[in-house]
Amino acid sequence: MNEHPHDARLTARTPISFVLGLLSAFLLPAALMLAWVSVVGTRTDTFVQTVDPVVKTASVQQALAATVTNAALGRLALPERVRAVATGPVREGVTRVLASDEFARAWSAAVTSAHEQFVETMAQSAGSTPDPLVLRVTVPLDGLQSRLTGFGITVPESFAPTVSVPVLSSVQLERVRPAYTFADRFGSLAPFVAVGLGVLAVAVAVLRLRAAGWLLLGWGIGLALLAATLSLARPLAVDALVKSVGISAAPTASVRAVADAAYDTFATGVGQWALIGGVAVVVGLVVVLVARGVSRRGRPSTY
Repeated sequence: MNEHPHDARLTARTPISFVLGLLSAFLLPAALMLAWVSVVGTRTDTFVQTVDPVVKTASVQQALAATVTNAALGRLALPERVRAVATGPVREGVTRVLASDEFARAWSAAVTSAHEQFVETMAQSAGSTPDPLVLRVTVPLDGLQSRLTGFGITVPESFAPTVSVPVLSSVQLERVRPAYTFADRFGSLAPFVAVGLGVLAVAVAVLRLRAAGWLLLGWGIGLALLAATLSLARPLAVDALVKSVGISAAPTASVRAVADAAYDTFATGVGQWALIGGVAVVVGLVVVLVARGVSRRGRPSTY
């Protein structure tokens, strides 16, 4: 593809190409986020597989240990003096349980149930009042019996306190429904639309190689800004989620730990897609630069 400098004149095609390329560069980062939400957030099996590792993070383990310990001591209804003595052994036992495969399965079941409820709520007609979305995790603590018997504490059989972690209120579910519906229907197509606009911008350009180079540069800048935004927005997003729960009895530490780990999962997933896109952009820029160099020298000699 040869380009001629004298063709670089302002025609109707030039501003059209510019606008299409600009739209493509702006839309690509948002399209990647929308596609990730569509692929992960709307499918229970994929969502559970993505979120399951969250419970193994140190911050979630520590926050849940404190919350479950308080729930267990509350269920036992111990006098204050006995409670002070039992807190240490209970916390140690809870910590071991939270690190076990048994609790990992309980967590997975709780996440599955919560997401299925979420999907059912999103499928309801607009205007209905959904129940708040709460992650309820049952923690089996039968192993505490032997540890607490020595303190004269009777532990009931099938001792399994349930910890509730609020996720979304009824009002928030109503607000999320339109975005969820859009992502479910069109999210997977969004990157193709953004890239398609870019291809169209190059197709109508006067100097196509130059347009392709600027388009790839715009995509690269957009992806870099996306990565920076995901990193910088973390504290603001987590704080907003914790404050929006609006339930005074909610275990704030657990909510914050789960929200932080969930955001990290989202940012990592989208970031990986952005990285793949960035690599493709770099390869594309190299190809464009080589093609421009060849076109300037004319056709290479053949042997």
